Amino acid sequence: MIILKGSNILIYKIFFLFITFFIIGCANISPQQQLNHEANTAFKQNKYNIAKEKYKTALNEAKLKNDLQYEAISMYGLGRSYGYLCKYKKAEKWLIKSITLRKSIPDTNIAYLSQNILELARLYKSGNEFTKANSEYAKAIPLLESLNIQTRDPIGYVNVLEKYALTLKKSGNITKSIHIKKIINNLWATNPNKQTKFVETSYPSGCNK
Repeated sequence: MIILKGSNILIYKIFFLFITFFIIGCANISPQQQLNHEANTAFKQNKYNIAKEKYKTALNEAKLKNDLQYEAISMYGLGRSYGYLCKYKKAEKWLIKSITLRKSIPDTNIAYLSQNILELARLYKSGNEFTKANSEYAKAIPLLESLNIQTRDPIGYVNVLEKYALTLKKSGNITKSIHIKKIINNLWATNPNKQTKFVETSYPSGCNK
């Protein structure tokens, strides 16, 4: 028989609580959450076909459970996966669907409307649809500012604005592009030596539409 004394009892109790919370946490994960997690893992490994199928299954599960949050999240992931597979129209379709649904439900700590809109802007940029990209960037930027992006991730915001300035220039809106460039320069000046918390990966260009 093992007799626990003093600090050993405390360690045992902490370990027991950790295992209990871990088991409870696992039990509370829904099928759509688990599938979305698996899809995200595949996506990060550049296994876009696998990710696409996982997101599809997660979407179906979310619909069965009437989980609108994970419907929107799965649509977003599906759109991104199609984008990286160079399926431009399907990517556009699912990103637009995700935006439409996301507008009707609250943002969460892992899903924001601005995120979905920016993704569509990036897709349009990759497809040289600069006017459409401008429209999406113009919608996303006020939402980002409402999240205090200027102080939370100023260089990440710079990266977004630089893409916006480029699409404005490409579409012939030079005056607006210059204005955005001034905002960028001011952000750099007031945030020296800072780095972004988010690194954007561009969609492949030249995809068939």
